This record gives sequence, C-alpha cells and structure tokens, in this order.
Amino acid sequence: FYAEHFQTHLVKAMTLLFELIAAAREVDTKLRVLNTITILMAGMGERIQPVVQGILQAVPALWEEAKQEHLLKGAVLVTITRLVQAVGAEVASIEGFITGVIQFSADVTAEHELYTLIDGLDLLLATLRNIGAATVGLLQVFPNVVAVVQRDFEHMQVCMHITESYLLLAPGEMYAMHSGPLATLFMLILGNVKDAGTLIALEVLETMITVRPVEGRDLLDQSGILLKILTMAVSGEEGSLVTASLLSLFARICAYDAPAFLALLLRLSPSVACPPSLQDSPSLLCVFIDLCVDKVDQLMLPKKRRTVAMALASLLATQDGHVLQRAPGIVNVIVEVLHQENKDALLPAQAEAAAQGFGDLLSRETGQFDCTVLEPQEQELQTVRRRQLEEADPLQHAVLPPFVRERLQQCAALNGQPLYEQMMGAVDPDILAQLNRFCPSS
Repeated sequence: FYAEHFQTHLVKAMTLLFELIAAAREVDTKLRVLNTITILMAGMGERIQPVVQGILQAVPALWEEAKQEHLLKGAVLVTITRLVQAVGAEVASIEGFITGVIQFSADVTAEHELYTLIDGLDLLLATLRNIGAATVGLLQVFPNVVAVVQRDFEHMQVCMHITESYLLLAPGEMYAMHSGPLATLFMLILGNVKDAGTLIALEVLETMITVRPVEGRDLLDQSGILLKILTMAVSGEEGSLVTASLLSLFARICAYDAPAFLALLLRLSPSVACPPSLQDSPSLLCVFIDLCVDKVDQLMLPKKRRTVAMALASLLATQDGHVLQRAPGIVNVIVEVLHQENKDALLPAQAEAAAQGFGDLLSRETGQFDCTVLEPQEQELQTVRRRQLEEADPLQHAVLPPFVRERLQQCAALNGQPLYEQMMGAVDPDILAQLNRFCPSS
C-alpha cells in the first residue's frame, strides 16, 4: 500500500465508505466496509489527518447502531481504536464519548462482553497512551480492569499494560483513588501465574515505585505485596530470572532509601520462612545479599544490574559483621557493573547524540516536551511520559563511582580503618585494584 499515492483519493474514498455503511442493510456488508476503513486508516498512518474530523463525526452514530448488533460491536471498536491512534493527543476532544464506549465494552458482567471485552481493553490502552491528562471518567474505568483479572488471567498482559499506562499518566490520582484496587490486582497475580506473567507484573510494580517512591513502597508494604515478593524470592521455587527480578524490586527500594529498607526487612523477617538451604544464614538481610550476588547476572537490563550494585554498596555502610564478611561478593558485583558502564562510555558519539535528541524534546520556555521531533510511531504521549520519568529518576542520574566511594568511606568511618582494611583484604587483589581504579579516593 502506497499511502502517498492514495492521498489524493483519501477524502472521496472515506466519504463513500461511510455513505455505504449508512446505506447498507446487511451486517456482513457493514463489517466488510468497516474492515476496509480500518485497513485504510492503518495504511495511511499520519496521512489520515485530512479525514479525521469526518470520522469523528460519523463514529458516534455508528457506535449507537452497533449496540444493537453484537457482530458489529467489535469491528466498530477496532475502528475507534485506530481513530484514537490517528488523532493522538486530540483524543481529549472526544474523551467523554470514548469513556462511555470503554465503560460499555469492558464490563465483564455484561452479556455482550464476549463480543467487546478484548477490543474494549485495547481501546482503553490506546486512549491512555495518547491522551494528555487523566479525566475523572477515565479514572473511574480502572475498577473494570481489576474485575477482568479477578475473573481469570486470560487478559492479564493487556491489563498490566493498562495499569502501567494509568500510573504513568496520573500517579497521584491512582494512589488517591485506587490504592485498594491496585493492591488487589497484584496480590491476585503474584504467585498465581507463570513466569512470563510474573515478569510483566514486576515491571509494572517497578514503575509504581518509581513514579512515587515513598507512597509506592508504603502501599506495597501495607498491602502485604512486599512480604509476598520477598517470600517468593527466598523460597527457591521460582526460576532464576524471576528471582532476580523480585530481588531487583527490593534493590530499588534499598538504593533509594537504605535505612527504610533495613527497617522494612527487619519487620518482615519473622514472617518470611526460608527454605532449609538458607536457614543457616544469620539474617534475612544476609539472605538478600547472597541471593543478589548469586542472581544479578540473570538481569538483562544494565540499569537493573546497576540498581542492585547501588543497593549492595549502600548496605556496606554498616557495622554488621555478617554483612561485612560478604564484602568480596558485593565488590565483585560492583566492579562488574562499573566495567559495563565503562564499556558503554566508550561510545561517546552515540551517547551524545542520544542525549541531544532527548534534550531537543524539552522546551526551555515552557518546560514541556515537544514530541513532534520523534518518529511518528514514537509520538504517543506515553513515550514522552516514560522518558520524563527516566529523566527524573535519581537512581539513573547518580554517578556510580562517587556513589560507591562514598559508601566505602562511610563503612571505614563506622568501623575504623584497621577493620575496614581487614574487610577489603578479603577481596581478590585484582578485583580490589580494579575497584580502586574506578573509584579513586581522591
């Protein structure tokens, strides 16, 4: 399909297609025409703009007609979803209509849900990704998402993507209005789905504690989710990748606020039953450290390994002898991550280009991001929101060598130089030399 060649025929073709739908009496005919419209919208991409207003005016009447015909509902929902993707941020102008459609189609208690649920969830996801600000109507739809997962896990993946979109769009409102449903959602999923589902849920949980570090941690703690995650991590029953991902969530909490993490771990410790293989460990904190050292290589994303290294470095600022005995393993992890960062830094031109590209998004006058410099497929506002979140994340902006050096200096100050040197003397000399090269004392 050559969109540029079809451009001159677009307005006439779309007008005739909608006239044909209005004139048609057979449902099969309407379905075929709707399918043609949907394919045309997808093929034209951003070139669809000249007919967007006409489609906006025609769709509400088409939806009202579809309510009476089960087979039409899904096709119309797909067309509306394509429309939302085409108009982007302008979806706000029809938000009231869209919200009503979603409420109707994503209701698991309705008889028609068999025909509408999947497409209704897709429409909700497209709307959340493209709209500029949350509305009361959109926020009120979230319990429908929880109800879908409460029934079964068939649509868990799209429900997780929707939940993450809500958290990126309106974190404050989600915590204020839906903290209970959020907790219910994750308690339902964790421990009850396969590894792939668990990993998806953990990604959303990481977003949850990144957009609101303190509120997120407190909600996960008070709801019992952190206890469940910790129990899963130490149980030995999960796969290596899942265990590493569970630990990385705790590592983020630790790297952000180590004292709060230690207090949390101390309080949860009596409720966590370790398997026989870990029962000789002197504390739950030592279990956490040992597992992090053992599983960190399972984490595919460098930023997650970096977070684990920061958490382990933070834990060295202690007088706990059992933790200090684990310095060799901790330093090994830190040096491996420092090597990876140093390797990545050897590509300065690419890094500078990437940084400049993102910097161009930010308007110095308004402080707002201009997504028009992005490629068309990246112009969803959610892409910009995610990048803003990454830009605001203090863990991603901390420079690792000074961060590590500061924690080592704290360790030396707490324990005295002789004991500190004894601790570091247990580290492999080659590894220690590399650490000192990455993190010079002055």
